[in-house]
Amino acid sequence: MHGLSTLRRGVKEEMRYTKIILESIKLFKKNPYLLVPNFMLLGVTILLSLLFLYFNGSLFASLNNPSVLFEGQNNLVDILNSLNVHNNFLKLILTFIGFILANFFIGAGLSTARYGMIKDLVNGEKTSLKKGFKFSAKNCLKVVELKVVVYLLMALLAFIFNFIFSRFVSYSDNFLFFVLLFSGLAYLIVNLVLLFRFPVMFLNDKRALPTLKKSFLYFKNKKRVVFLVWLIVLLATLLFEIILLPVNRYLFLFFNPVLGIILATLMFYLIRNLVLFVVQTWSDIYLFLLYAKEK
Repeated sequence: MHGLSTLRRGVKEEMRYTKIILESIKLFKKNPYLLVPNFMLLGVTILLSLLFLYFNGSLFASLNNPSVLFEGQNNLVDILNSLNVHNNFLKLILTFIGFILANFFIGAGLSTARYGMIKDLVNGEKTSLKKGFKFSAKNCLKVVELKVVVYLLMALLAFIFNFIFSRFVSYSDNFLFFVLLFSGLAYLIVNLVLLFRFPVMFLNDKRALPTLKKSFLYFKNKKRVVFLVWLIVLLATLLFEIILLPVNRYLFLFFNPVLGIILATLMFYLIRNLVLFVVQTWSDIYLFLLYAKEK
């Protein structure tokens, strides 16, 4: 009887997850403008890349031997010498830092607008791009703060595991295997803890550190739910990545071999981003919906 009741409870729970998946897809289909911030970010990234190339055009124009970029035996020093980086180092570094910072802050603002619109929809309210950007203006710094804290946390973990690995690299292969296995499990747990960070932040109106604390408690109390949701999102992403593989091959075969590599790469990049934008936006809706029902 106990086994039967457990089975029934499991089936009921799986049906509930399926229902929420269908609900998130339905909500996404009714509100396709949720993709607009993603497209805006793509446009900003392309624009910033063009500006970077514009300001550093003389650097690449001074390339003495273009083949050095494609010869595997050349090291980084050879490539940098061919590009005359030493004469343009300061400008290159400053424009690169500007590119990273601009992309980071603009990306945080656009992501916040998307989260704001999803929050409204999950709460049964009407929303719009205008309302999303107003929400972003008030809450963007929260996302920036959370991203910085998460980056610092991941950097700290990377430093700790690198330190451990360097200390025990001379030990047996079996010991190193367990060190790597432990590192992988630790990163998995961190990712699971962080999975619901944005629903936690915006549906509870929290700052970065309280968000991380509440995310940890949510994971601690609902480990199975968090793992299953992470697995669903991962499988959905992998499925579309696999579907895109033959598209990449077809594009390279379709275009001529000279200009074709560049065009095929650009087209694949755009198609891949379009597909991943859809998956990412759906997964955000799914996470917000599930957290709203589970919290």
